[in-house]
Amino acid sequence: MRRWVTGLGLLVAAAPAAAAPPPPPEAFRAVAERPLFRPERRPPPVVVDSPPATPTLNAITTPPIAFVGTLTRRGRRVALVTADSPGRLTELGLGDEIDGWRVVRLEVDRLVLERDGRMVEYRLDLRRELR
Repeated sequence: MRRWVTGLGLLVAAAPAAAAPPPPPEAFRAVAERPLFRPERRPPPVVVDSPPATPTLNAITTPPIAFVGTLTRRGRRVALVTADSPGRLTELGLGDEIDGWRVVRLEVDRLVLERDGRMVEYRLDLRRELR
């Protein structure tokens, strides 16, 4: 098959490019052993040596709550949080627990929970709320 190439107003016949030699049949051994359209074809098993997982203190997850605000009722300050469902508020006072976390500090714009020596702090941005 000849292709015609033009350049500078000349018409010249160009020879087709030489094809690379095919790979040896040994390169296709996996295809022969595991035909593409056979239902029992599966990828070869992967063997990974990994050490057993050890629990760490960092594996403790924070409680799934959203700190909504605070309220003072009968002289006692409580934090308003949503825990189970977004529309349902739960009240937490100093010393109360939720999912194993204990309330250790409660301020107008701040809620601090503690569990196994680990502290989690929630803050409200009151400046943003006043806009």
